Amino acid sequence: MSSEKRLKGESGEPVLKFRNYAPSSDDLKTSVVPEEALPDISTEVTSVQKQLAEEAEERGAAPSDGNDVDLLNLAPQKIDWDLKRDIAPKLEKLERRTQRAIAEIIRDRSSAK
Repeated sequence: MSSEKRLKGESGEPVLKFRNYAPSSDDLKTSVVPEEALPDISTEVTSVQKQLAEEAEERGAAPSDGNDVDLLNLAPQKIDWDLKRDIAPKLEKLERRTQRAIAEIIRDRSSAK
């Protein structure tokens, strides 16, 4: 079946499917695609936590001391953390040059008086 046939209805006209739009017309409300329910990840996270705990017990690791990271509240690092890390040495060098230039300008102005 070609993509053209799949997109057309029985009458040969394109079939409307509204995924992100709520039409105000009653005729078009029949074309709304129902929202899919998102899976609940908390059950998956708890199963992964249990699995990790079991693996730690098998390895003979010490019991957790309460400093474990909560996987549900785990936040990623800021987007530009690597850029800041890579540019930090250059910024330090630039800061030293800026301070030197400011000191030189002040000396020039004080000697001109």
